[in-house]
Amino acid sequence: GRHTFTILLYSLITITIVTIPFTSFTQIANFVSLNPVLNIPFLLLHSLVSFALPYIFITISLNHMDAGTAVILSSGEPIAALAFGMIFYLEMPTILMVCGVIITIAALILLSRSSANEA
Repeated sequence: GRHTFTILLYSLITITIVTIPFTSFTQIANFVSLNPVLNIPFLLLHSLVSFALPYIFITISLNHMDAGTAVILSSGEPIAALAFGMIFYLEMPTILMVCGVIITIAALILLSRSSANEA
């Protein structure tokens, strides 16, 4: 297989190309111009924690566990996003978000049981 960081680079390039049309560079520039000394490190840290680290960890995990198990576990990412949104951004979950968490947990339980039964 390919090296972990090669896969990460391919993922980064693909995601960058796909998301550029949806990016508001004006809004980013306005945010940075408010307080460049604080906002640039904030954006870099936010990018590292919310984008780079998850991809690095999932790619590294493929070297240490079955790919199916790693993908099933990564399906819980929306739950982490909801929790971090509540903690760091004080977002209150909506009914749809709560329903999504319930559906995600139920799906993870079903997938875990079917994987355990096959083993």
